[in-house]
Amino acid sequence: MMIGNWGRIFFYFGIYFLSQIGIQAQDSLVLEKDKLEDLSKDYQYSFDEKEPEEAEAPNDELEYEPRESVSWFNGSGQVVKAALIIIAAGLIIALLIWLINNSSRSNTKNNVTVEILSDDEITEKTMELDFPQLIQQAENDGKYRYSIRLYYQWLIRKLAEAEMIIWKKDKTNHQLLNEIPVNEIKSDFRKITLVFEKYWYGEYPIDVNTYLKEKNKFNLLLNSLNERQPS
Repeated sequence: MMIGNWGRIFFYFGIYFLSQIGIQAQDSLVLEKDKLEDLSKDYQYSFDEKEPEEAEAPNDELEYEPRESVSWFNGSGQVVKAALIIIAAGLIIALLIWLINNSSRSNTKNNVTVEILSDDEITEKTMELDFPQLIQQAENDGKYRYSIRLYYQWLIRKLAEAEMIIWKKDKTNHQLLNEIPVNEIKSDFRKITLVFEKYWYGEYPIDVNTYLKEKNKFNLLLNSLNERQPS
């Protein structure tokens, strides 16, 4: 998912960032070493046979003390820089952990499979099932034959609610068909019954495009039955 993709991006960025930290740390050590060597070269110790004047000694110390202060200041700057780098690295690692955890939760949620009800369960619970939700879940999982089965049983319930049939679970489809008093509805239900038996009992293969065409036939009859519901 998108979260998973972003997680991978931040992961690679984090690796790159941490590698740059290592390089900068090495460069910083080399620079410090070079600075110390330059300071030692700049500061020249000279000794004369004559006794040095007492006034000159403080001058040498005064010339060297600022350099020591500058060196100490630079060292403190490196410590602050290293601390900021460590904090940034910690934030990146925390972000990566958060993204990975959320990606795992998202994948677990998306990988929930549809519970397939048996033919008997669908028949026995015809007047109770939430068919729209079950059909949506079946479609999302690519179970188009199962979706056709649910659509057909949903139509039977609609026929019963429209008082065109008397619903009993042991009745055959053709018995129900013969009970329908409206010829137009009877003709449409006969066609739908052939579609249902073709894919459910005949186990014909059905892809998404074929399913969408057949689904439209079911929805047309459902809409017609909704208009005929008793008030």
